[in-house]
Amino acid sequence: MPTGAALLLLVVVVAGAAGCRSGVPITWHSAPPAVPPGVVDARARFREIFCEVRAVRGAAAPVPDDRPCDDALARLPDEPPATGARVVTASSAARRRIVVVPGLFSECIAPWITPFDDSLPRLEALGYRTELVRVSGTATSTANAQRVRDAVLSLPDLGADERVVLVGYSKGAVDVVEALATFPELAPRVAALVSVAGPITGSPIADDFAPWQRAVIETVASPFCGGGRGAIGSLRREERRAFLARARLPASVRYFSLIAMVEEPAVSRGLLPPYRDLALVDAHNDGQVLAEDAIIPGSVLLGYVRADHWAVAMPVSRKTGLLGWLVRLAVDRNQYPREILLEAIVRAVEETR
Repeated sequence: MPTGAALLLLVVVVAGAAGCRSGVPITWHSAPPAVPPGVVDARARFREIFCEVRAVRGAAAPVPDDRPCDDALARLPDEPPATGARVVTASSAARRRIVVVPGLFSECIAPWITPFDDSLPRLEALGYRTELVRVSGTATSTANAQRVRDAVLSLPDLGADERVVLVGYSKGAVDVVEALATFPELAPRVAALVSVAGPITGSPIADDFAPWQRAVIETVASPFCGGGRGAIGSLRREERRAFLARARLPASVRYFSLIAMVEEPAVSRGLLPPYRDLALVDAHNDGQVLAEDAIIPGSVLLGYVRADHWAVAMPVSRKTGLLGWLVRLAVDRNQYPREILLEAIVRAVEETR
């Protein structure tokens, strides 16, 4: 068993033990999160794309972890009406490289699982080329921004007319935002950034860690997670909001936000304690990030995914063997049609000019 995977196992088993289900489950009784000024509300269109992709793929073969559209995507009262426009699902002729950037502690378990590793083969079968950027699981967003920059500029065989769609999962989205704001040489190569459950303006979970707690966790994890420290501190709300206040993101890049949020019965045991802590602020959260913190300013809001922070991107339920079985004791609400979700994301990006 890889050491990093063993470390993850210990964390999730302990978290699972702390996250026993009891009492009245938390549900969405508060007002839905408001769409911030300057953000384009594309929830209805993304729902059309998701549902059409699901219908087409499901007609050809069973969709893994399938669920009805209204169960897969939360429909809140303020969602705009459908557009009725045609959805393209044919193999892509677009010159786009889909590049996934993982999140906090992801490098610790990269030999075992990476974000969307169940979904990228579907995109490749449709004609897209895909990549995964190796960032440190414990380094600051400033340090990882350099890694994102180096990875994008050194992509193999990137054609003159081929551009990159960066899909940042969790802290990976924060790392990419910092990279785009810091390194202007990235802009000519990047068509879009999609934040998936990204703590763009930070998270109260990071705020709650004392400096000594962050230091202990990152010191233990760093040797197995790509080196570096400061990752948790990078996600404090004060730090992220101060960065966004002074950052200038390139206007040539298009920005998209996809938010994960779910009611308590669908939260994995390992995420129940932070989910309940966040619910004291707002029940519209995924166990790590509040919905209000997950939007890139001035971006296109794609939608609210009805999944917790792990289920939206990490296919734990698809993993076999002893490690997979043990981890699923704590990650027990992980089923989600991620292949459909990732394809719908890419289709939505392609049709937004």
